[in-house]
Amino acid sequence: MLATIDVQRRLIDTIGRLVLMSGLVVIFICLGAVRLQTMGAQQARRGVGENQLKSRTPVVLKDDDEVHRNQKQEKVVEWKNQQRLQKHPPEIIHLMSFPNSGTTYTLTAIQKATRECTASHSYHIGVEPGEISPNSRNKGPYYDCELDSWLPEKYVLSKSHCQPFCKQCNTYQVAEEQISQEIFQKHCHESKKFNYDLNLVKKNVQLVRNPFDNVVARFHSSFKTYQEGFTGIYEKTYEGFHQYCAWHNKEFSSKHTSVFVLPKHEELALKVPCLGEFFKYIAWHNLANMTIEKMGVPSMTLHYEDYHEDFHETFSGLISFLEAKQVSEPLPFFWHDYPEYFDEDARNAATILMKSWASHETWDMIRRYVDSNLISDAD
Repeated sequence: MLATIDVQRRLIDTIGRLVLMSGLVVIFICLGAVRLQTMGAQQARRGVGENQLKSRTPVVLKDDDEVHRNQKQEKVVEWKNQQRLQKHPPEIIHLMSFPNSGTTYTLTAIQKATRECTASHSYHIGVEPGEISPNSRNKGPYYDCELDSWLPEKYVLSKSHCQPFCKQCNTYQVAEEQISQEIFQKHCHESKKFNYDLNLVKKNVQLVRNPFDNVVARFHSSFKTYQEGFTGIYEKTYEGFHQYCAWHNKEFSSKHTSVFVLPKHEELALKVPCLGEFFKYIAWHNLANMTIEKMGVPSMTLHYEDYHEDFHETFSGLISFLEAKQVSEPLPFFWHDYPEYFDEDARNAATILMKSWASHETWDMIRRYVDSNLISDAD
């Protein structure tokens, strides 16, 4: 009897051990599965997971943008009230500039320093106070304000590219159009999106940038304008610039060059990267100078490079011309130039061609950007 009981106990112990071992096996299997899931998650974070994390970022930014938008809509009410209390809207000072010559920086710096709105020909519906002259028959220009900005009382600086000339269009067609000063001036204040009385413009600021740097900056801006045509094809390098210019010259400047290049300069034209961009730069400033002279209002020439050479004096001079008051520090200025993008032959050739295209006023503005030896060759 006792022997039977002992055998039963041993059998029970054995069964218990088997059950225990089975349980451990299950636990180990579970732990292994958890480990594999953990490793997979780590790999996902290193691979696909990075994209998922990045994809979440806009959600946060979207929330921030929504808060900012709501704050701006609340601020619009204050701006509208200020508009109603103004006996007269501020008069306009045109910031006339060839595209990519420092326009955005200048407007933003003025906003930050004066805490006053600037203006442009674009209207962001629902987040801006609207037109400068809301009760008139004018359409535009439109205020561009930050949350800590107020409407200016006397003058508002308003961006105007007038006739900007497209980057990718035939140079000979631009030359053949022979755009008159009257048509150019009309584009400064009239289009499908805006149409306001030019008599509201009481001053002009003409922004000028080194033509060589301006042409490179327009190449860089093309990465935003023509994303599909640039991404993976060109790089923001010396090589990428010259690859683009070779295509640009072949596509837009190799046809009917006699329309805009004198016969004696035909060989020189072959040495100039993005030849058409230099022609458009000079044509734009020629027309801007004629327009400013015809308008007969006070004007100021602002060289982009002066921000770099003497920021305090340059910015103070601009503030003074605007008859504004500086109450805060302006946006920090970061200098960008691209001397390495052009060799001596290209600079020499471009200088001689620009001299042949430029009016006396335009040439006087850009003489500082070319070598004195090259100027003597161009004369």
